[in-house]
Amino acid sequence: MAELLQPHLQQASQGDKGWPLVFYCRSDCWLGWNAVKRAHGLGYRNLCWYRNGIDGWQQAGLARVPAQPLVLP
Repeated sequence: MAELLQPHLQQASQGDKGWPLVFYCRSDCWLGWNAVKRAHGLGYRNLCWYRNGIDGWQQAGLARVPAQPLVLP
């Protein structure tokens, strides 16, 4: 799975493994945490996991911007 994630991390970070990356999912989902773990294993170091997910963000009344999730094969 990490090999599928690598090119997308490279693109999102502009090739800088110190670039800040934030991962999230739903509040009852561990995919964001898992992605952080895999990104760390690939050498990325400035990683954050928003554990409350998009549900928690919405409940806090924070602004949202529509995003299309990337589905890896």
